[in-house]
Amino acid sequence: MMSIMHCDSYIARIVYDEDEDIFHGRVVGIKAVVEFYGKNPQELKAEFQNSLDEYIDMCKQDGEAPEKPYSGRMTLRCPDPERHRDYVLAAAHRDMSLNAWMNDVLTREAARILR
Repeated sequence: MMSIMHCDSYIARIVYDEDEDIFHGRVVGIKAVVEFYGKNPQELKAEFQNSLDEYIDMCKQDGEAPEKPYSGRMTLRCPDPERHRDYVLAAAHRDMSLNAWMNDVLTREAARILR
């Protein structure tokens, strides 16, 4: 089973490695690989913060801005024009813009999955 952990504005995917008896975390939503490990939740949280601090320091040394996990913008590519049309029609049926309808559908589905 996968879990998530939050630190600042970053989110990490957490998995338990039964063979090594350790938790492994990896930040999601950025291109850089930021990983950390811990034997228990407290150690894992501390290592998450340490890894983020190291990542941010490394970016500063390289003269780059650290990636932000999400911009609030998404692009959806439909597999075919008919599916695109169906989405627009479904949104119109609800008297919503396509963007508002997609946000509504995705918000409900994310809440269902993450509960």
